[in-house]
Amino acid sequence: MRPESILVVICVLLGGGAIALLKRSIIDREHADHYLVWNKRILFLLGSTAVLFLGLLLFRYVSFGSLMPQPVIAKSAGISLESIKAGLKYASFSLSMFYVEPLVLLVAINTVHVGFCLKKRDASLPPDLLPTLFVIASTSFIVLAGGDWMEGGRFFVHMWPVMTALSVLALHKLITTLVLPEYRTRVFVATVAFLCLLQLPGALVFMKKESTSMPIWDRMRQDAFLLPPSAPIPAEFSWSERANFVHLRDAPTIVYLEETIEKILAYKKGERVTLMSNQMGVVAYYLAQAYHGNLQFTDVFGLSDRRLTSCPITANLPRNSLGLEMRIETYLKNQKPFAQECGITPPDVIYDLPHNVSPETLSAHGYVVIYEQEGWLSTASTQKNDAGQLIAIRQDLFDALGMGPEDVVRLDLGS
Repeated sequence: MRPESILVVICVLLGGGAIALLKRSIIDREHADHYLVWNKRILFLLGSTAVLFLGLLLFRYVSFGSLMPQPVIAKSAGISLESIKAGLKYASFSLSMFYVEPLVLLVAINTVHVGFCLKKRDASLPPDLLPTLFVIASTSFIVLAGGDWMEGGRFFVHMWPVMTALSVLALHKLITTLVLPEYRTRVFVATVAFLCLLQLPGALVFMKKESTSMPIWDRMRQDAFLLPPSAPIPAEFSWSERANFVHLRDAPTIVYLEETIEKILAYKKGERVTLMSNQMGVVAYYLAQAYHGNLQFTDVFGLSDRRLTSCPITANLPRNSLGLEMRIETYLKNQKPFAQECGITPPDVIYDLPHNVSPETLSAHGYVVIYEQEGWLSTASTQKNDAGQLIAIRQDLFDALGMGPEDVVRLDLGS
């Protein structure tokens, strides 16, 4: 369940109740009792939702010491003109695909029809009122929140079933109004079939242009299709991860990080190894599994820990769909203030993508790059994914571990 789901449901119910009150007071006073029954049901649903919401907040607070998930805290930038612009851009892009546009148009037509139905003095409310309000409330949240960075329009995914149902309903209304009775069934079936078939080229377009995964015919050609023989892959990598070229990009990095952590743990004799990165996805997941309790991560975007979102130096930084607008370079240039005010001491290991922090910046602030990965990864998708990665350790650890230039690894994944 998405963090905003209950708030969206509450807005939908409040909207439904307010519409019923307005219709009762302005349009249809003759049937006031009917709307009273409706609002009693709305109040019951609101009460049930509020109890569920409070229970969820209590669970989060007891379990995690926070009322909201950490990614919400890190990404919440408030409502601003910039976030609205970003949200509109995201919504426009996600809803303008050729295989989505017919559904959006039909939902818009259905919404207009719901509005006309509300003007009638017939002691009724449209049965599709609440689903329509759900689509409006969810879309409004997406726009106000500034959208998202991930491919595939994931913020809209939970709306597709509702939008599909409303589209079919709108189609039925249009055909009933515009088509002769003897042709309605055939036209309806043909149109629904066309909309369904439209999703097939839509899936192919998504695969070609956006997806970070690969079609099964590429996956069957094994990892050698993407990675050279010199590139190691964690043995525990699942089938689906081996079918995702972003995860495959991270695979050799995980192996070399594990080797580095083993050396540092042996040197520190049980003390935790500290790591810093903007990347807290599959790499951090596998490291945390392998060395549970022996690692401490500092997430520069602030999505997985509170060290930077609660730090006086960074707590008021701008935020966006990625989290804190913070760079490793900012930390490196202010190591003493971060240690004094936030308790964030220089990490043992920094790993990241080269465009987030350059080898030159790391070298200038007391770190030695011990692993550099370069090249490109691609599948049947037209995308080419930059495979650049780097790992650096503090100079004092590099010296203490007896490492030298011969221990620096450079891996080219090709083009």
